[in-house]
Amino acid sequence: MYFYLPVLIGSNSTVALGFLLVVILLFPSPSIHSFSMPGGLPVHFFNNAGASQMAPQVLERIMCHLQLEMKEGGYNAAAIVQEEHFGVYQTIGRLINASDPMFEIALVESATVAWTRIFYSMADSILDRALDQSGSSYDYSEARLQKVILVSEAEYAANIVAILKYAREQNQRSRAIQWRVFAIPSTLIKSDRNDQDYTFSTGVVDVEIFEDIVSGRWEVEEWKDLAKGSEIIGEGCDHDGGRRQMVRIKPEDIALVCITHIPTNSGIINPVNEIGKCIEEFNTKAMSETGDTLPSILYIVDACQSIGQISVDVQCMRAHALTATGRKYLRGPRGTGFLFVKSDVVAKLIPSEVDHAAAPLTFQTKGDLSNKEEFEDKYISIDIGYKKGAGRFEYWESNLSTRLGLGVAVSYCVDEIGVEYIEKRIIELSAILCQRLNTICPIEIYHADSIQCGIVTFSVKGMDPTSIKKTMLSPLGDERFELSVVPRTSTPIDSARTDVEDLIRISLSYINTFDEIESFINKLGDLVGMDEDRNSGNLM
Repeated sequence: MYFYLPVLIGSNSTVALGFLLVVILLFPSPSIHSFSMPGGLPVHFFNNAGASQMAPQVLERIMCHLQLEMKEGGYNAAAIVQEEHFGVYQTIGRLINASDPMFEIALVESATVAWTRIFYSMADSILDRALDQSGSSYDYSEARLQKVILVSEAEYAANIVAILKYAREQNQRSRAIQWRVFAIPSTLIKSDRNDQDYTFSTGVVDVEIFEDIVSGRWEVEEWKDLAKGSEIIGEGCDHDGGRRQMVRIKPEDIALVCITHIPTNSGIINPVNEIGKCIEEFNTKAMSETGDTLPSILYIVDACQSIGQISVDVQCMRAHALTATGRKYLRGPRGTGFLFVKSDVVAKLIPSEVDHAAAPLTFQTKGDLSNKEEFEDKYISIDIGYKKGAGRFEYWESNLSTRLGLGVAVSYCVDEIGVEYIEKRIIELSAILCQRLNTICPIEIYHADSIQCGIVTFSVKGMDPTSIKKTMLSPLGDERFELSVVPRTSTPIDSARTDVEDLIRISLSYINTFDEIESFINKLGDLVGMDEDRNSGNLM
């Protein structure tokens, strides 16, 4: 149903108050932890890692600006709220501890947009530098140089797609530089299952192995080069005990390290601070020897699932770039996200795609171009430059209403709720959820020994995850629960490593409650079968 609201802006305070009453009547604030579907039961929201509920004030700010645009027009409305718009950058800067928010932060449409823009820019810059230093060109038939991209095993599928597309296209185009892609091994944990010892991957980057890689002390099997794809199957991969061809990664060949802070398929947290420290130490030494101004190893952190859920500090991470979305734990609107690029790096990066706002042009003319008779003797010289900061990764057109909504969401997170409280509350809820899930016999929690946040994924033996999701959302019983199904392809390396299938995902936020968890367990237990002997009773 659509509502036509009266004009919001007026000099009379009574008009403003009247508008607020209209908003409250037509757009009532949802419950802190559930919302109602038309004609249905309330839905308890356990999908905060997908798209969380916007805070009421976020929706209000979006609607207010849309009304302003209706009254004043889009351009004039933008001019009116310009100071508030600039304040969004500052607010995000406080959230992630950026040193110069207006210079280091770009507002974009999503985390994936942010990630792909910075990745392609960094990869191209690395390629250009390598060609300049070696004097190579695309005409060489034999590879002269190698460049290595390292990723976490829990890396998100969208990131993997972009990385492999770039590496494979470059390798097909030329042999001057050969790109390789390897996953950094995860830590392992021993677990006793059915009276037998098993070794499991935790999904968490092994920092000791990473340090060995950066120090040149690590060898990897040739067939693990992801850039080669299916063509490597069978090459040097003798699982009957034959010798595999090994590759030693040279530290100077490492170009990019891409780490997903918290993945989409489990509750692990990757040690991004320790990884960043190791990279910084290597870069400091390498740059002092070569005199380069662009770091030898560039470091991207995907904070899509961590921002708004746990503390995120780019100074502690020492990340050259960080990407995030507004629609998850920040409780902002869909279609919002941001990119952080460190101040001493951003000026050295050229975006792979630009418009005239990101790259303003200038031109010069010679002669009188209006004189058609002498036109052939005239010319136009057009030059382009780039914005000095991260604004070079933005486009001219954007949805200003949702940007302002994002600003309100971030301010609410930082100033009213507090990240420290949010993190503590989520961990408490997650611990109780795991405890209660363990009372349901057919359930197996994924990466159970490594969960550190509000994302909990599991499988139910003999049951299809999609069917469980649909049933939990159905009106069966007194309550409905919004869950998510995480396909194994969403984190392909980790899924292949553990041989896991699609998973059911619960992602809790501070807006959830212990009572909701108990109600959820009761409905899920009725669906899949409860083991009474393991039932620990009601929650606190």
